[in-house]
Amino acid sequence: MSLIPVLLLATAALAAEPLAIQDNSFFIEEAYNQEANVVQHIFTYQRDRDGSFSPRLSYLVHDHAAQFNLPVSIVLSPRVVTHWNAGATVSRHEHSWSGGGSVIVAALPKMHLMLEVLRQPDATLVSPGIRWAHDLPHQLQIVPGIAMPVDTRTHDRSLFLYLSFEHPFR
Repeated sequence: MSLIPVLLLATAALAAEPLAIQDNSFFIEEAYNQEANVVQHIFTYQRDRDGSFSPRLSYLVHDHAAQFNLPVSIVLSPRVVTHWNAGATVSRHEHSWSGGGSVIVAALPKMHLMLEVLRQPDATLVSPGIRWAHDLPHQLQIVPGIAMPVDTRTHDRSLFLYLSFEHPFR
């Protein structure tokens, strides 16, 4: 079953309760500022069929390149949010761009269905996924997630795992 009909059905059934987790997309960045005195640790792992490992960094040490991203977030309803990105990677020898968008639907207050699309010069990824939050004592929130990115050009699929720890910083 495709994730798109599930997202549409979940959207129609949603109550007006606000999103309990808002800043935990996988590929598309949100235009939200972190709450005051809160630090977030994010860990990701992607395993393609050929077994490669693909972390996302803001500075590429080996390439001496900087990555820039301009995110915009639009709240469509209390339980549906979209995020839009335009970005670039710049080094002395090479420049590349990327762009994308996502739709996040809160099927339950702390369980979200996600559909992200990331366009880069050599690939377009379409990534259905899910994330959920666990609130623990001492204001610790743990957000695991899983996605199944597909390269629309090659039809290669991969598994993407996400883990975020968010807690007060004083």
